[in-house]
Amino acid sequence: MNYVNFKSSFRPACDHPVMNILASGKSVDVTVRHKIPVTRSETIGMIPSDVFLSHDQTPDVTGLAHNRPVTYEQPLVEGGAPVMLEVSQRIQARASSPILSGLVGGFCGGVTGFIAGGLVSMLTGNGAFLMGGAALGTATGGGLGALSAVGARVRVVEKEFPIEQRAMTGVEVQVSPGKLDGQPGFFHRFEPRLQRTPLGSYTQPILERYREGSSS
Repeated sequence: MNYVNFKSSFRPACDHPVMNILASGKSVDVTVRHKIPVTRSETIGMIPSDVFLSHDQTPDVTGLAHNRPVTYEQPLVEGGAPVMLEVSQRIQARASSPILSGLVGGFCGGVTGFIAGGLVSMLTGNGAFLMGGAALGTATGGGLGALSAVGARVRVVEKEFPIEQRAMTGVEVQVSPGKLDGQPGFFHRFEPRLQRTPLGSYTQPILERYREGSSS
């Protein structure tokens, strides 16, 4: 039986509630000090590559090659508590122009995130710690490019995110009909089954855009 591999991505939801509004208006320029969990990249298991088949019956997972690593940014823990790092970020943006500089957005899904194509990381100012893509990411609602409409505004909000340690306990599969190269069939998508251990939470400044008078 021939299996056709196809690329897929997993996008955790960004539904974290707003805790505080730190700055808002046609432009913002604010310096924020906050603490983030120190993380390290860890591969916690392997899953099969997604496949496209002519039928909706998924083959026995144990008989498939597990060749796709499941990699997360895991929090460093000392004495049973996550290691936290205090950082300072100046956030500058205008509603009618691209972002000037600063912290753009947070990340979706808490301190860890399953990334099929690799891990985004960057160094803090002192170069002493490596912060994963969990610490810096894209702004909620998409990129903040040029925005010339009347009523456009930007704001820096504070949101709360969980700190979790994750362990892989198995493999989940989702089957959905579709077409590939014009041929009808079924996509079989594999995802890790996870066990999450809560270690606490932290707040993260997020840069958003909105329209004056809107409810969002």
